[in-house]
This record gives sequence, C-alpha cells and structure tokens, in this order.
Amino acid sequence: MRVAKSFAPFCRYWRLSEQQAKQFWGALVRAHYSRPSMWRQHLLLYEVTPWHTSWHLIDEISTPAVVLEVLEDLVHEGRLAPHVARHIETAILERTDRDGRWRATPLPLTTRE
Repeated sequence: MRVAKSFAPFCRYWRLSEQQAKQFWGALVRAHYSRPSMWRQHLLLYEVTPWHTSWHLIDEISTPAVVLEVLEDLVHEGRLAPHVARHIETAILERTDRDGRWRATPLPLTTRE
C-alpha cells in the first residue's frame, strides 16, 4: 500500500521506516473512529484543494497532540499494534518542542494566495 503524498513528509520528518509508514497509513485507511477518519480526510484534501495550505495542515490540523490522539484511537480500535504506535509516538515526541508544537516544519510551507 502506498501512503498519501501529504502523509509521506510527516513520515520522513518522524524518521519512520517504510514499513512503519505503511502500517500507520494502512491503519488510517481502515479506521472507522471519527478522529483518525477526519485526519485522513484532511491529509487527502490537502493534496487536491488549492485553498488548503500547509500552514493550516501543520499548525491546526496535524499538531503533535492531534497525531498522538489519532495513534491512540488507532490502537484502541485495533487498527494499529501498540508496539508500532509506541515507536511512532516516541518519534513524534522527539520532534515536539516544550510548547507542544513541531520543532521544524514537516511540509514545505505554503500560504493562501
């Protein structure tokens, strides 16, 4: 399974292996819980919607807290193995500053025109 183009930069930023990225994306694709499903939709909309900026995706839609909650939902729903989720959570926390924001930008930044 290929991961979405908008999801791949996050996986590179978190330094996930190809297998971990595919496991995470596969869990998102199969998810029925609302939070993972909505996050997946935002990622997919980012690819095709001109007004959807990377600033919005990074700073509002895909904050570290949101992604960690999505991971917990995927584990609770049985879509992602707990040990895989823990590794991804660790990678996310290593790239989160003390204010709960990304230390660097996972995607090239775009603004509305």
